[in-house]
Amino acid sequence: MELRLEDLVLVKDSDSKTSLQNVSISVSDSIFSIGIEGKATSFHVDHIVGIHHVDEKKLKALSKLTLANALDVTTASPTLFWIVFKFNIVKDARGDVQKPTLSYYLFQSTTPVLAETSVESLRQAAFKNYKSDKKILFIVNPVGGTGKARKIFNTMVLPVIKLTGNADTYEMIETTYKEHASNIAKDILIDNYLSMSTVSGDGVYHELINGLMNRPDWERVKELPIGVIGAGTSNAIGKNLDLMHPELAALAIIKGKTRPMDIFSVIQGDTVLYSHLQFMWAFIADIDIESEGFRFLGMLRQHLAAVIRIVNFRNYRGKLYMLPPENAKDFTLAETSVKGPRTKYTGVGSENYKNWPVQIDSTFQLLTACNLPWMASNFLCSPGIKMDDGLIDVMYCEKINRGDALKAILDSEKGAHMTIDTFQHRPVVAFALEPSSYHRSLGIAKTKDAKPTDKLDHLILNVSGERIPYGTVQVEIHPHMLQTIVPEYFDDSRFVSNILKDFPKLTLQDIQARF
Repeated sequence: MELRLEDLVLVKDSDSKTSLQNVSISVSDSIFSIGIEGKATSFHVDHIVGIHHVDEKKLKALSKLTLANALDVTTASPTLFWIVFKFNIVKDARGDVQKPTLSYYLFQSTTPVLAETSVESLRQAAFKNYKSDKKILFIVNPVGGTGKARKIFNTMVLPVIKLTGNADTYEMIETTYKEHASNIAKDILIDNYLSMSTVSGDGVYHELINGLMNRPDWERVKELPIGVIGAGTSNAIGKNLDLMHPELAALAIIKGKTRPMDIFSVIQGDTVLYSHLQFMWAFIADIDIESEGFRFLGMLRQHLAAVIRIVNFRNYRGKLYMLPPENAKDFTLAETSVKGPRTKYTGVGSENYKNWPVQIDSTFQLLTACNLPWMASNFLCSPGIKMDDGLIDVMYCEKINRGDALKAILDSEKGAHMTIDTFQHRPVVAFALEPSSYHRSLGIAKTKDAKPTDKLDHLILNVSGERIPYGTVQVEIHPHMLQTIVPEYFDDSRFVSNILKDFPKLTLQDIQARF
C-alpha cells in the first residue's frame, strides 16, 4: 500500500526527543518514513504496534511508557493528537533479536477530522487484516513446561493484541487435558480464523500439527497461518523462527507474514503421527526424556541428564535405512494406505525401505533427525537445513567417545558437534530405523564382551519431545505443509555464518559437504 500524509507536526519522538517540527509521512514498499527537513527516519511497518488517538495531557503525565500502560493515554474520540507506537528491533552480534523496547511518535494534525483520516489510513497500511471479521485463535497450555503460559499470555501477549486494535478479534482457549490442542485443531472451522497459534512449548505445537493433519480437509490447512509463542522449557520452534520474545511473536501473529514449512510423518505399525521438529534415538533421546524430572532447572536440566547418561554410556544396536533425494524417484510407491498427507516412500505395512540404497547395520551412540536447524533453543543441531527445503537431516554417531559427547552437549548452542568427525550428517527425504538393545560402555563405543539389555519396552524413541513405543519406525518429509508465521526480520542463513565465526577451522565447504 502506498500512502503519503502532509502538513503534520511531530510533537515528540520518544527516542530522540525531537519535537515541534513540520513533517510528512510516507508508506512505500512496507517502509514507514517520517520526512524531517529533507531527511527521513524510516522503519518497517511490521514494527508498528499500534496507531491511536491520544490524550496529550495523560501522555505528558506518564513517567514511563510500557506495554501495560500504553493504552491508558489513548482515546477513542479523535483529537488533534495521535500516536504511533513501535517496537525497537535490535540484533546482537550473532543476529539474535533482543527483547524489544516500546517507543512512540506523537503527531498533531490541523483538525480532528484530518487526524481521524490519518489514523485510519495508517492502520490500513500497517495491519493487512485491519477490520477483518475473522478471529485470531490462541491455544494456551497453562500447565506445560515451566507453567508460565497463562502469565505470558496475560502480561506480554494480550497487551500487544489490544494495542494493535485486536481486542475484539481474538479468541483464547486454555487446554485442560492431553491432546486437547489436537482436538481443537481437528474441529475448528478454518474459514472463521485468520490464524491459529499456540502459547506453549513444543509439545502442544506437536499436538496441533497432528490435529490439523488428521482433518478430513487437511489439504486446506495451508490456508490457515500457524504461529507460536514460546512458553515451554525448550521453545525450539520459537528459536528456529527467531521468536524468542513473546511480545514480538504476538506482533508477528497480528501482522500475519508467513513462510512455508515442511513437516514429517512417523509410521509405526498401523499408527501414523506428524511432527515439525525432530526424531531422536539413543543418547540424546535418553537425556531429553530422562531430564523431565529436572524441569525446575530450566535448560540446565538437559546438561545434568547428559552428565548422568555419559557416566552410564550406552551403545545401541540398530539398522538404519536412508533414502537420499537423488535416489528418491526410483523408490516411489504407487499407493499408500496412509490417511492425510500422501506418503511417497513409506507406508503402513510397507517394507519398501529395505530396498533403499543407504543401509547401516551397526552400533550407534546417538541418532537425531532434524527438520529444523535448532532441535532445542540451546542446541544447534543441523545448521545447513532449512524449514522449507524438503529434507530431513539424519545425524548419527557410531564411534563417539564420552569426551566428544560431553563437548557436543556443553557447547551445543554453538553447534560444536560440527567440529567432531564422528558426527555424521545425511540429508534425506525418508529414513527407517529398526532399533534393538544396547550395551553399556566404559570406553570409546566398546561393546566387546558387554552383555546387552534383555528388555526393550523401557527404551526410548522420541518425536519432538514426545515419547513413542520402542520399535521400527518409518519417517518421511512432507514439503510445504504449513504456512508458518515468521517475523519481518527472519533470517535463517545466519546459523551457518555464526558457526564459521565460532570455529575458524571450519569452512563453508565443510558444512556444505555434510548437507
